[in-house]
Amino acid sequence: MCRTTLTVALFALLPAAARAAIIAHVDPGTYTYNGQDQVVSWEVYVTDSDPNAVQHATAFTLEINVPEFTADGIRFLIPPKDNRGWVHYDENVKYPYIFPGDPDSAPFDPSGGSDYNTARMAGVIWTTGTSDVSPSGTGLGRIDVFVPKDSPFWGTAHFTPVVSQLAGGTPGHDEVYFVSGEQASFTALPEPTTLGALALAAPVLLLRRRNRAAV
Repeated sequence: MCRTTLTVALFALLPAAARAAIIAHVDPGTYTYNGQDQVVSWEVYVTDSDPNAVQHATAFTLEINVPEFTADGIRFLIPPKDNRGWVHYDENVKYPYIFPGDPDSAPFDPSGGSDYNTARMAGVIWTTGTSDVSPSGTGLGRIDVFVPKDSPFWGTAHFTPVVSQLAGGTPGHDEVYFVSGEQASFTALPEPTTLGALALAAPVLLLRRRNRAAV
């Protein structure tokens, strides 16, 4: 039996619970209406079900789409592009960045596809080192979200981070690790008294319409 066949056979014999599961999450922070424009930072990070597993990760790609975001409402604040057309994001604060210590490995978007409702991000270790998904390095990047005080959209947006690749491996042994995304949500509501005023005004507006129609 060749080595590849043996590897596949051994993997098939392992119970599903014994396999490490890597999951991508988004922590959207907390938004509280205060009558002013606000910027909220979202942090994307991953967890591993097996703390003993070592991924030897060297690169990742990530995308988040939020259809409810609009160009003039709640939206991603995408950093300006550099002279190559690349966007550079900030590293995580709450969840330590997975590739720390090298500024050239900070998260960025070389595709130019990030906009008000789509955030694309990638990270690469350009040296010969590797990293692991562990409490000391789980973050994939930080994205700022702008919430205007007079947003045309109020409510809850649901979204799922899509990590299309978490790659790595030891020299001569490349691997791509499967990452599933956990659904997250972000709720932005105006001041409760504003909602109450709108509710009280609704019957008055309806009555005014009926009176106007009767004339």
